[in-house]
Amino acid sequence: MARWLARELYSWLHVLVLQSTVVLSLAALALPGAQDDVRDEVPLQPGKDLPLSVQTSAGHLEPRPGGWTREDLAADVNGALKEIAHFLEGEGNEASLRAIASDSLLSVCWLPARRADAERDLPVDYEVSAQSELAAALGQDALVAGLVTLREGFGAGSLDVHFKILGTHGTQESLTTPLRMEVRAAGGAGRTGWVAHIKCSWTSTESGLQLTLFELQDYERTAASAIGFVDRTAAVLPLDMLRDQLRPGIDSWREQIDAYLGVGVLGHHGLCVADVNQDGLEDIYLCQPGGLPNRLLLRQPDGTYRDVSHQAGVDLLDPSSSALLVDLDRDGDPDLVVVVGDELIFMENRGAGLYRARSRHEAVSVTSISAADVDLDGDLDLYACAYLSPYDGQAFPVPYHEAQNGQRNLLLLNDGEFSFKDQTSAMGLDAGNHAFSFAAAWEDFDIDGDPDLYVANDFGSNNLYRNDGGVFVDVAQAMGVADVGAGMGVDWADVDGDGWMDLHVSNMFSSAGQRVASQADFQPQASAAQRSDLQRHARGNSLFLNQAGQGFRDATEQAGVGMGRWAWGGVFMEYDNDGRPDIFVPNGFVTGSGPGDL
Repeated sequence: MARWLARELYSWLHVLVLQSTVVLSLAALALPGAQDDVRDEVPLQPGKDLPLSVQTSAGHLEPRPGGWTREDLAADVNGALKEIAHFLEGEGNEASLRAIASDSLLSVCWLPARRADAERDLPVDYEVSAQSELAAALGQDALVAGLVTLREGFGAGSLDVHFKILGTHGTQESLTTPLRMEVRAAGGAGRTGWVAHIKCSWTSTESGLQLTLFELQDYERTAASAIGFVDRTAAVLPLDMLRDQLRPGIDSWREQIDAYLGVGVLGHHGLCVADVNQDGLEDIYLCQPGGLPNRLLLRQPDGTYRDVSHQAGVDLLDPSSSALLVDLDRDGDPDLVVVVGDELIFMENRGAGLYRARSRHEAVSVTSISAADVDLDGDLDLYACAYLSPYDGQAFPVPYHEAQNGQRNLLLLNDGEFSFKDQTSAMGLDAGNHAFSFAAAWEDFDIDGDPDLYVANDFGSNNLYRNDGGVFVDVAQAMGVADVGAGMGVDWADVDGDGWMDLHVSNMFSSAGQRVASQADFQPQASAAQRSDLQRHARGNSLFLNQAGQGFRDATEQAGVGMGRWAWGGVFMEYDNDGRPDIFVPNGFVTGSGPGDL
């Protein structure tokens, strides 16, 4: 029951399709721990095990039965778009395509010849086009010809086509739907991608919706002559560890391990990288859920990894959500800080990658740890983010768009000899310190010589703590980076090459959320500002450009980085060696073995 409900609740919380009363009633009825002292349980038949009252409330998680009638229109549009997708993929036929198009269809298409980006020496050709470069044509023939042109532009490879409906405007008789269209192709050793924004108009007929406008607004196209990355996991990791521990997955372990040991629904477990034995090769420390040992993997000269977890003394069995490999005692080798249950354990590197525990500090529900020399005394201090999970029965965010009932984050100052002191309040970091925090990153954004801190929070505003000589002040609102949303990650880099560090925040993009949250009957009792905050939750990632330390400019739309799907810890990385930071954005959600799983 817990796994199924958490998966459903999480999905629709973040697409914002529930009224507060429905969400809160479901939370009170169904979240694990709400009715008794049982923290979690794994049913064998989750659908059949639900009480009738919970099944009734859970029914509102479906948008159309839940009262969002305009989703009927989105469903009808989606059905028509599938005919376009099938035609492009070679699975549909021309007759089915013509059936969804009006005789007077205005089609603005399509695709000029591919050209390489002349400014960069890359294995990837890249182009962007706007509407002004495109030609218009009328009728069903124009739609068919345009799609054929598009399909032929990808060569002989197979196509994978997807649409996202970003809005439903107007009525069934005169409906407009902005779309995002994605086409992925693979042929031989190369890969091609095409992402477009399209404006569609529809009218209602006896046979259903008919397409009256298919207007390409803009697009991006990339073409790679070879595959840039290859999955080498099975080739480099120890076979027994991969087979016996990593491949079964969270669902499998939740059915085998007692829930009290901490095998959560979402699998929030991290890893860190450092050269622990000082041989010049980077090693990996891998965190695991409760009941499964954490792993320390030493890189070998041939590129494979050797498991030394037990010998090194770091095969901890408590639930572990985060770890850092950093030099805490200034002896030149990386020590280990690891979350185990509701504590931080500090472990000294004794040389050759062998560890011993030196101290511990209470830290409840920690999701991530970051390090910086906060007080400029020459050693590294730690900041721990904390998150009370609604999906494991720990708390429910209230209010949803600006939660004030989260777990307190911690700033721990390094006093030497693996002794750490809580200085969160003393240094001003208790301001706004009641959120659901996922990640934090240090950077001297104002170039005044001391590290500042950005904290990404789920269910509300983020924090930018400016370090004013050892006392922190939250300036997120004043600097324009509060970024209300589902904050999941943060990273800094000088994106525009002006010498000032810019900011990328991982959030969640939801086309369903954008459709529903823009409807007039969504949260009608809320103020305009509250509605704007709620709608922001579905927009996606953010990129903020530093304005010489005086504030930040939101460049998300201009940079084209908002749509990162359900993004988590996006990071800057320089993968193509051109001197400019690229962005890698992990994304996704819970996936199980059942056909109904997300």
